[in-house]
Amino acid sequence: MRNRALTLGLILTLTGGLVTVFGGVVGADHKAPPGPHAANTETSGHVGQTFGTGTWTHISNFPANPGSDFALFRRNRELYASSGTLGQGDTQFVGQRITQLTTNQGTVVNPTWIADHASASCTLGSTGVTGLQHDAAAAGAFRTTSRPTSIPGVQALDTQLIIDTTDATGRCHDAANGGLELVDITNVALPKEIHLTRHTGTSHTVTVDATRPYIVYNSNASFGVIASATAPGSDQNWIDVLDVRPCLNLGNATLAAKRTACRPKVYRINFEHAWTRQRNFYNGGGAIDPLGAGSCHDITAIGTRLYCAALRATIILDVANITDANGNIRGTQLNCPVIDNATAADVTDCGGVNAIPNADAVQGVQFLGTRHHAGLDCTMPPAPRNMQCNSNLIVPVDQDIAIAHEADPTHDEKVMFVTDERGGGALPPGASCTPDGPTDFSNGGMHAFDISGPLDPDGDFPYMLTPSGAKAVFIGAVRVPAPDFCTIHMIEHAHNEQRLFVAYYSQGVKVVDYFFHPNNRISFRETASFVLPNANTWVAHPFKTVDNGDGTKTYTIFASDIERGIDVYTYRNTPNPIGAPPPAEATATIQAGNAGAGLLVLAAALPAASLLRRRRRSRR
Repeated sequence: MRNRALTLGLILTLTGGLVTVFGGVVGADHKAPPGPHAANTETSGHVGQTFGTGTWTHISNFPANPGSDFALFRRNRELYASSGTLGQGDTQFVGQRITQLTTNQGTVVNPTWIADHASASCTLGSTGVTGLQHDAAAAGAFRTTSRPTSIPGVQALDTQLIIDTTDATGRCHDAANGGLELVDITNVALPKEIHLTRHTGTSHTVTVDATRPYIVYNSNASFGVIASATAPGSDQNWIDVLDVRPCLNLGNATLAAKRTACRPKVYRINFEHAWTRQRNFYNGGGAIDPLGAGSCHDITAIGTRLYCAALRATIILDVANITDANGNIRGTQLNCPVIDNATAADVTDCGGVNAIPNADAVQGVQFLGTRHHAGLDCTMPPAPRNMQCNSNLIVPVDQDIAIAHEADPTHDEKVMFVTDERGGGALPPGASCTPDGPTDFSNGGMHAFDISGPLDPDGDFPYMLTPSGAKAVFIGAVRVPAPDFCTIHMIEHAHNEQRLFVAYYSQGVKVVDYFFHPNNRISFRETASFVLPNANTWVAHPFKTVDNGDGTKTYTIFASDIERGIDVYTYRNTPNPIGAPPPAEATATIQAGNAGAGLLVLAAALPAASLLRRRRRSRR
């Protein structure tokens, strides 16, 4: 989902979403651009609740789509965003909405609607919510327009493709399965799909390689359960890898010619089951569990590394050597036929490709290590164990992770932050923060791990510790009590600072600063937060930062919100630069009353899918 180039002030960000997947099948062609396919009347000056220090100013809002993931990209030295839609319906649902954020060669912030790519705008009824979250990635461009390249088939051009994802069945035009859609934006005002891919499992999030902008990683977000210690069950623990060079540098060719030429090659990185198994605390032991595994919910690509939040565990892979001198992926291309589709764009159908031999997998991948988490576990002995729930009701939020949602390291890649999306980010009790509600096992936060190395493939990454010796876990203060949608979601780094902009669903956006102490200790401070009306914030990304010359900086932030759509606002405060000394009081913020409560056990609850689907429909 995410790609971070450390050498630039702009950090391109691809975000992840809820982990609960729903089905549903529809079939219809996209509506043709360019007209808006949902309300796009911009308003400004919205007033939110503010906490902490600094000043917030709202600039723009485009109505609810509803907003989910987005990708930032550049065209002709201007900055744009392609933001996705959570769910799907007959009206007011887009798929990918393209907005221009800057003018005057990036110097002026002026949010403007440009186009809608209507991959979620159908006429045959609604389908599942998080099965269609439309994660986005930008492919086909290096991070600067002047950087030379010797990789055949790739030139130093502006972004050429937006990649749109849908988890499972239900794409407007491809009812057979979910997958990736390659959207040509040679003319950014006229986006058009030129090819699609289907994948075994789902296409929950998508990430473009940090240094090879034609390599694409598909995350299927599978909570696999191994039937026995030796036999795999429902697990799909792999990463499908695409080479999209045939879809790039097609210039002013006709749409039909681009569709004929675009034939991505698909490969696969195999996982070993042991990499992504969870720990078993059912009987209090914490041993590595032979029955649980998973695949990447989210991938952050930095340099040659992939940071994979694999739901039950978090792993790091080095992919420097997966290509040869000509840029070709080393391994055997998957046998995926190209077939006709409901639209003129064809489909590369990898939906029937299950486990493949290691000899055929992508070669040159180096496994650097893992952290096995507590994972999904919702009953205590002597009740039968439940690893099919959506949280963890055995291990408290400040002790371990139930659902590894996002993994993202510090700028020097010595500390790795992993977010815990208990309750799938949406469902109680895991995603709750109310005064009289669950405490120990709700409101998942952000955990810090020491990856300063040398990394040990046979051992767990150790926790960072606070100055008091506790596990280093940030749990956000509850500003707006909420029975659900109260957990951390996405984190974004301020450039060259020890500062994070944290999307916290019902809690809006939080500014979280971190500090290093002697003896390799770390602490957190919730410096500020901003909660707009009806906020359900998916991601908030600072895309432009200005030094005001008076000791403060102004960060301009693009936010995507499930309820509000797109917001652009600024935050002004003193920075927290790399190496900043810790203040006198810089401790992890813990939700009031978050410690000491008894175990909460789910009983007679509706299935998670039904709860979320009903809730979403009640809000449409």
